[in-house]
Amino acid sequence: MNRWGLIDIDDNIYIFTDDAFKILNRSFEVDIDVIERSFRAGADFPGIQRDKSTVLEFKHDYNNPSEQEFRRKTNELIMKLRDVVKVRDLINNIETDCLMEKLELTYDEGGFNKGSVKNPSFIQLNPFWEDVDYTIIEESRIIARNTGGIAEDIIKFFVGGYFDPAPIITLTALEACNKFFIQLLETGEGILIRDSQFGISGLNTYIIDSKEGIVELNQVNRMQKVKLGTGPFNLKKQAYNNLFIQATGELSINIKFKKRSYI
Repeated sequence: MNRWGLIDIDDNIYIFTDDAFKILNRSFEVDIDVIERSFRAGADFPGIQRDKSTVLEFKHDYNNPSEQEFRRKTNELIMKLRDVVKVRDLINNIETDCLMEKLELTYDEGGFNKGSVKNPSFIQLNPFWEDVDYTIIEESRIIARNTGGIAEDIIKFFVGGYFDPAPIITLTALEACNKFFIQLLETGEGILIRDSQFGISGLNTYIIDSKEGIVELNQVNRMQKVKLGTGPFNLKKQAYNNLFIQATGELSINIKFKKRSYI
């Protein structure tokens, strides 16, 4: 089967029709610049390591039946590459956000059945690959009120992958719920929202998208309802996560994320 597909800005996928499109070398860089942080003790190492984005270099070569066909195919390819926003590995079903950095073109001049080689390079916008499909943690789990009148629960799950994944949490109010709190116990990070309209007059769907940094009630921005010092958070990689949920009203929760990896 074909190994690589290119996703354009309209989510269309372009698959090369031969097996000659292949990735070349990969190199992984780490930013080891020392970043001074005033709140660190002087005896501590005052820096961090960050993975830099990788340049993906591809090679695509084929024989062209004619000068006219060469020009047509090359222009069609350039047009598609300019719109590419993701490179997808069709075998492993993973993809990465990217933009085309450059396109090098070489070909045999003159003669019939000329061969050509195209070397497009893509710069990753993030230093990781991400699953195409979501991993579902919970789907429509009811967080019900206890005898004290508070709805609360702890959801425990394991997260695979090699980068901290960003979850998408969807809360559906089953009654009026003017306050809810979600916290990852392993890190202490979480989000606290007070919203008197949640669960009232059909406004019953909250989405917390940590990947995009979005907090919405029925698709309306609700970041102003998030308590200062809290907000969308990431899960812990290669570890069990305990997610604590507390709310003033009964609701259901859906949690999903996409695993991330270096390659």
